[in-house]
Amino acid sequence: MSPETKVFCTFAREIVSENREADLSVFSMFNPEKMDLLVFTSYPYSVQGINRPSDIPNDYYSKALIYLPDKPLGFSELGWPSMDVFGGEQAQADFITQVVGRLTREHGINLHFFGWAWLHDLDENDFIGLIKRDGTEKLAYELWKNISGLSE
Repeated sequence: MSPETKVFCTFAREIVSENREADLSVFSMFNPEKMDLLVFTSYPYSVQGINRPSDIPNDYYSKALIYLPDKPLGFSELGWPSMDVFGGEQAQADFITQVVGRLTREHGINLHFFGWAWLHDLDENDFIGLIKRDGTEKLAYELWKNISGLSE
């Protein structure tokens, strides 16, 4: 046995291809005693009607804890684009701030880890990265470094 090992499944918080939230009732199929963490991939901008971080309901992540109470929360993959239609670089930075505050810790959630989708935009049609393809850092990158303890 390895008492330091954490057991979890990773769940999609959104059904991106259908522009909707995932059905959280699936959690009722899992024994909370067998899981140490609740872990999501999450791209809330993909949900119809969520165009800015402020559109995300306060209980967007915490309502999953109805099924798995008192579990620490983690994000294996999280993202918000820096596209103008979704609020640009400022909204991407606001999303990071809101995920670590209004959407988790302010609800008493133990935010155990926070993984961003990818560091650099992947191509000319990708805006999820925290650094542009030309190497220019976006607003959210400095914030990300501060939150993760990587800033000097």
